Amino acid sequence: MEDVIEDPAHRWKAHLNNHFLSPRQTQFAFWSLLGMTDKEMAKELAISHDTIRQKVKQALHKYHLKNRTQLVAELIRHKVIEPVMVFVLTFSIALTSAVDIRIGIKRESDPKREPARTLHRPTTARRIEKTLTTLIIA
Repeated sequence: MEDVIEDPAHRWKAHLNNHFLSPRQTQFAFWSLLGMTDKEMAKELAISHDTIRQKVKQALHKYHLKNRTQLVAELIRHKVIEPVMVFVLTFSIALTSAVDIRIGIKRESDPKREPARTLHRPTTARRIEKTLTTLIIA
């Protein structure tokens, strides 16, 4: 049976047993994707943050990469780290782009409705998810 870890929001999962990195290196890269710092990872596992920094550095050296972002992107490309529900994510992004997101703007047919001063804008996380989805589909 393959060891898989998921983030608390059930958006991403990582396969720890893979041919690219050790399980610890994969776990640290996955936690980097979730935004955890070395100190947070060290506290979670009760080890030194220098150990984490060294494991990540070894993983970067193995693939001749410069930073953790490139490492996570490489693992996503090799499907070691992947979204939990690709189809639901793709459908929701397609639906969001097709629907008019200008919520709260006064329409001529509804004179009682007050106009909103700002438009709803996608968050950075949603833009990143959209970019990653297009990379995964392509």
